Amino acid sequence: VVLACSLPAAPEVNYFAIRLGGLDRRYMAQQVKLFINDEPVLTKPLWAGNGSNRFRLPGTVKARTVRIELLKNDVSSDNNRLYIGEIQLMKVGGTDGE
Repeated sequence: VVLACSLPAAPEVNYFAIRLGGLDRRYMAQQVKLFINDEPVLTKPLWAGNGSNRFRLPGTVKARTVRIELLKNDVSSDNNRLYIGEIQLMKVGGTDGE
């Protein structure tokens, strides 16, 4: 699944969180790829049992466009759904080193 959007205000961001699965691991993706301004920023496995995955980005960037790619590779007749919940992209903390 690919989610893409433009952010008109181009906020500064250094943190990404995504909730998946509706508290059921069968309906979660296994990997996320995050692109900001068409540049790859993050590729990570999704492991949180409660579906709440949080990541500090390598640096702060002004996000004009965002693309999120979710990979679900364990599909069978009893888990052929993908639940996508809250997505957060924000700036947290002080400087990038904190």
